[in-house]
Amino acid sequence: MTLLPGAMRPVEATGGQRGYALHPQHSAANIDITGPLERELKAEGEESQLPLALRAAAGKEEPLQPENVIKLSLLQSFLLRLHAGIAGTEGGGAVGAADVLALRVLRRTHGLAVRRSFLLPGFVSTPTVSRLTSDEVIQMRNELFTKEKERQLSLYPRIEKIEVKYTGKSHPGSVFVMNKALSTPYNCAMHLSEWHCRKSVLALVDGEVWDMYRPLTKSCEIQFLTFKDEDPEEVNKAYWRSCAMIMASVLKRAFKDEYSVNLIKAPEVPVISGAFCYDVILDDRLNDWKPTNDNFRSLTRDARKLIHKDLPFEMLHVEAKVAREMFQHNGYKMEMIERKASQNMEGIVTLHRFGDFVDVSEGPHIPRTSFCFQYEITAAHNLQTNPSQLIRRFQGVSLPIHLKAHHTVWHKLLERSKRLVTEEKYLEAAAECHEAKDGTEEGKTVNIN
Repeated sequence: MTLLPGAMRPVEATGGQRGYALHPQHSAANIDITGPLERELKAEGEESQLPLALRAAAGKEEPLQPENVIKLSLLQSFLLRLHAGIAGTEGGGAVGAADVLALRVLRRTHGLAVRRSFLLPGFVSTPTVSRLTSDEVIQMRNELFTKEKERQLSLYPRIEKIEVKYTGKSHPGSVFVMNKALSTPYNCAMHLSEWHCRKSVLALVDGEVWDMYRPLTKSCEIQFLTFKDEDPEEVNKAYWRSCAMIMASVLKRAFKDEYSVNLIKAPEVPVISGAFCYDVILDDRLNDWKPTNDNFRSLTRDARKLIHKDLPFEMLHVEAKVAREMFQHNGYKMEMIERKASQNMEGIVTLHRFGDFVDVSEGPHIPRTSFCFQYEITAAHNLQTNPSQLIRRFQGVSLPIHLKAHHTVWHKLLERSKRLVTEEKYLEAAAECHEAKDGTEEGKTVNIN
């Protein structure tokens, strides 16, 4: 049995649920999958053929939660294909043995209904009229972020004082008495000078790179990092990361509610790569769409509006369950959350927000969007991973307000930013950069064209 490509599409529904509904052009009566599935289920053999992980899941009496489904590799591959709009094997959309076995376990143990739409535990098939719009999803995440931030602040009912010692070049040895869990490095910079407030991009708190608006939680030593430091590597990383997040915010809203946009991730690439980037999956109806220069100009205008609003970047550590609630409508972010939570004993995930846009990002980020000056979204490349999943890598280039470039230099940077940036090139460029640094006197930074 084969489903037509694009016959199923993800639906974001009210109440935090999600299902897969038929595109209007595909009649439900023409795509009845119940009979073929039943026949293949009966022909599949004994339950002993199920992988151990699935048999273990089948033995559980409690409902199988979405986060546990993601951990099962067999179900994960099925979920990803289903999310892309085609259920079945990579070759041509046919329901394969792995899909059938996965459905069999879910049907038998968790009452999975399979009639004219695929349903997963905790998800429902929902009419398209009730799906959440991009703005509603963004607003939901923003409200949850605010709620969690307020909850964490309530854990400190009494204001406690901490001592922060400044160890920078100017005013060394200055000690500030600050408020625990409330005061930030930016508040410390305010005690020094206006220059420190305007120029500081990141802070070093007891040697750890720190967002300027991240609250301080204990007595510590602090210094500040700027774009003109002798080694601005951490500052450049934060700048590129923030530029990519601004682009992600623009892309999420760019297509209004007519087409779906799934944000995947911002690949960690250095400034030396020539472009910041963000990977997305657009509605499958846009697979043949090639952005024009006018399209890129329109995206750039939207980005500049955010930059001119001078929005602060906020950081928040949350438990994985909070992050899952925020990003329940995005399977790719859910996978990222599981992976990041597994990397620390507390299961903590780092989120960042500017304006009302929230993303999963380790950070750190620049203090405010207004630190960006020259900014352009310049390219979109297709990263074909398999026939049912077209990933687009959008790219751009930017310079901070502290490092303005002549228009001829800026034009060269624009042209360079249109070339596809890959993680492999990043590793090569990083190696070249370190070799160049090792060959210079006193470790001074080197410009690589």
